[in-house]
Amino acid sequence: MRILLVSNYFFPSNNVGAIRATRLYEYLKAKGHSVSVVTFPLNYNSEGNDRWDFRYSEKDINRVPSFFLSPTIIKTQRKSEVNTFILLLKKLNIAKIDVHIFWVMNVIRFIIQKKMYKNLDFVITTSPHDYNHFVGYLFKKVFSIKWVADYRDGWTLRPDFNPSGNKAKAALERTLERTILKKCDVLTAASPSLLRETVNRFQITTKNRLTILNGFDRKYFELSLELNGTNSRTGKFVILYFGSFDRNRSPIPFLNLLRRFLERNTQFADLVEVEFVTYFKRDDPDFEKILFNFTQRLPFSIKWTPFMPYERLICYVKERADILLLCLGDPEKDLSKYNAWVLAKVFDYLLLRKPILGILPSEGDTAQIIRDTLSGECIDPLDYESFEQILLFMLTYRHNLAEKYKFKDVKKYMREEQFKKLEEVLLSLA
Repeated sequence: MRILLVSNYFFPSNNVGAIRATRLYEYLKAKGHSVSVVTFPLNYNSEGNDRWDFRYSEKDINRVPSFFLSPTIIKTQRKSEVNTFILLLKKLNIAKIDVHIFWVMNVIRFIIQKKMYKNLDFVITTSPHDYNHFVGYLFKKVFSIKWVADYRDGWTLRPDFNPSGNKAKAALERTLERTILKKCDVLTAASPSLLRETVNRFQITTKNRLTILNGFDRKYFELSLELNGTNSRTGKFVILYFGSFDRNRSPIPFLNLLRRFLERNTQFADLVEVEFVTYFKRDDPDFEKILFNFTQRLPFSIKWTPFMPYERLICYVKERADILLLCLGDPEKDLSKYNAWVLAKVFDYLLLRKPILGILPSEGDTAQIIRDTLSGECIDPLDYESFEQILLFMLTYRHNLAEKYKFKDVKKYMREEQFKKLEEVLLSLA
């Protein structure tokens, strides 16, 4: 098959979208398919990242800039690359649609100019950003190329959709979403609930719809199995979190629960230790200040550890942690909005085979994965009674937790097993 993959994020960026797109490209190439990629040229978050053992030629990768981008890049004090034109649009609130449409416009021009649409079997568009799906819609409509819309985390159904509260923009995007997605040949999403809700809300008619979870890499799963872990740990009982923090992944509900627990169970005050191996996202600098100010008022201390390369992180966590903390939800929002959001972090945790303590909506898809794999416990952020009961159990049976948490059937969450489902659908349509 001849496939064109359109994705904002790609190697060597290390965010979830980049990892998903790059691993999909690698999988399809390994299966003998011809794959070209159109992506953005900037290397986001590549520093210190050792995940990539990129196995294919850069000649397949076309790095296309946005209109207005190249001449106007500046370096800010936060050392991030920012487009002055886009900043101006946002500050003046001129753009009623997402400014990333400028990148999509240039991508369409580039593909047509290079005649990349000729002899294609499929175009795969993956979000974010959501306007990427314009490319698949256009080439399906104009050139009759079969189109896979990898919806990933949704568009207007995301909990963080339209943070500015612009009603005109929200209405326009809902209309665009409905119009565009109804034309796709294959619809994929990163959670079962999101896929089901999208199909129902927008009356998607294609029968080729499937959940493609973010999953984990076989390489790191096998590395984790080689490591002994710490079932006989003594000393501090370490509750560890690794990854980024933002408002949608806030540890504040957990810290409130733990503060109350230690006030009522003072015998554990010197035993429990919280460690965050973390970094903060550049697009939400205010949350970093909010969290640090909050932690300064806690009656217990937190160990803050700088984020580290992924392979070293696995070895560190495997040796250091008793249980792994998973956080999902902004405490100031309706938490039911997060039910359809499957945290990619849950797959990082599954491969480590450490008990998971999830402070998140207990009826959501992330919680369902934890229950299905017998890998941990899920507690609603305001349910103190359940939190106390579960943490008491974990502290009391610290050295026997493996008897309760079996990590059942986790191999099915390997990326290659997820991508195999998509390849089978593509072959049936080719």
